[in-house]
Amino acid sequence: MSGHSNLDHALDAWANSHSPVAVAVCDPSGAVLGCNPAFVSIGAHDNNDIVGRPIDEVLMQPPKSHLNLALRQVIAEGNARAVISVPSAEGPTPQQWELLLEYDAEKDLLFLMGTDLSREAQLTAELQTRTTRDRLTGLENRDALRDELSMAMSSGQPVALFLVDIDGFTRINDTFGHEFGDAVLLVITQRLRRFAGARSFSARVGGDQFALMIRRMADPATIQATAHSLHELLCGEMVINQSKVHLRISVGHAGAPAGATTSAGDLLREADTALSRAGAEGGNRVIEFQPRFHEELRRRTRTEADLRLAVGTCQLDADVQGIFTVGSRTLMGFEALARWRHPERGTVPPNEFIEVADRHGMLDDVLRAVLERSLGSLQEWLVTDPSKYLSFNVAPSQLANRHAVEIVSHALTMSGVDPSQLVVEVTERELVADPVALEALDDLSATGVQIAIDDFGAGASSLGYLWTLPVSVLKLDRRLINSIAHDASARRIVTAMVQMALDIGLRVVAEGVEEDVELEILRDIGCPTVQGFLLHRPCNLDQTDELIGAPKTSLAVPTRHR
Repeated sequence: MSGHSNLDHALDAWANSHSPVAVAVCDPSGAVLGCNPAFVSIGAHDNNDIVGRPIDEVLMQPPKSHLNLALRQVIAEGNARAVISVPSAEGPTPQQWELLLEYDAEKDLLFLMGTDLSREAQLTAELQTRTTRDRLTGLENRDALRDELSMAMSSGQPVALFLVDIDGFTRINDTFGHEFGDAVLLVITQRLRRFAGARSFSARVGGDQFALMIRRMADPATIQATAHSLHELLCGEMVINQSKVHLRISVGHAGAPAGATTSAGDLLREADTALSRAGAEGGNRVIEFQPRFHEELRRRTRTEADLRLAVGTCQLDADVQGIFTVGSRTLMGFEALARWRHPERGTVPPNEFIEVADRHGMLDDVLRAVLERSLGSLQEWLVTDPSKYLSFNVAPSQLANRHAVEIVSHALTMSGVDPSQLVVEVTERELVADPVALEALDDLSATGVQIAIDDFGAGASSLGYLWTLPVSVLKLDRRLINSIAHDASARRIVTAMVQMALDIGLRVVAEGVEEDVELEILRDIGCPTVQGFLLHRPCNLDQTDELIGAPKTSLAVPTRHR
């Protein structure tokens, strides 16, 4: 009875019945006295078939096995270790077990603990797979891509790397739901796998970003052609559950020749820089990395840092350019133009900082500054003469997030200017591409401000849809206007645009007028108002007093402000 009590106590102390560790208690000769379920499962034995039998026989070990050597060692030294192979009941591949043996001389019992090394290896492989593989798509992740790049480049192979981004993917999720967005990612994955060959390695490196690495591809022309083929395969219309979405895809790519000294991280940064450049240029395009991109990126990074400082130190400002009637050259209004008065770089034009402000969420600060400065300076002039107006540009991102509506409404409240004296300029292509922007235009129009289509005539323009929009002003693109003096086709196009716009009740402004002959042609075809260097160059707000106060006749020979 005492022996059984000692055995029960030993089993309770050494093992839990649910433990994954195999535990057995033997007498000094190696006969099994008891065990837990994990030990029974080795070789699929029955518990009654184990007790009383020699442990080497239970574990199907030959007489001169490592286990028998360990049994002799443990009695002499108190502990031992053995690694054995045990036939598996689940298949032809044997299991590898590590056995730790300990002899308790006081109790005269031998304790054995076993760990399934095969199972550990399987779990390790599964964990490795989980940490390197994307759960949704099954593709490898960014870490795995970096490792694969490192191995390929360290072997001296030439490598081409392509990074892919789905433009506007957040909008797809917002419009159709995240399940639809996941389905889009899975279709992209299928297309990517279909495109990839034996020398390729594909990965999902971000929420809507994918990568394709191709080994032994060095020829720049081949890399460029491959990038365009990849772009063509991935973009275009996609139908999921009877819902259609038209994908716009950006591709950035870079290559490392055989024996390149660049690292995998360098190549990833180069391809990522090219992808960022594709997005900055409007997306839906293929961009090859160029070394000059690094310097431009550093400059943009510095611009971002300086711009954040500018927001809090009143460096953001506005210039204005006059808008005149064609016949009498009467000043009708101003367009407010964003400017940045940098303490070291001087006046920074918008083409050098607007894109940076947009990408980093500072465009609302720019718009507030433009309206605050221009309305503060021109308020008396606008309130005194309700026929005058101030126009300003709003970016598509501000329409999409509805911030422009709030900013304009607040500016109207603070200035006391009649809403009809503000003209919000938006570019045509954003209106066509974004239904959210159209909704924001309706909200802006509801405040009483006027809406102008800017740069009309640049690219694919259509007068056919204008009557459906809350638009009251059409601004003709400067490139078209600059062509009318020497291109008869351009002149006919402008004539048709002006007449059709006037017929549907729109006001028309011709932008970029720089020559007298252009002004004469616009007068002959009936264009009512113009804007350009011929009549007025952009100037500081404190330089408008003379222009505002000048009699109409003095504007026949306008002063050019530089």
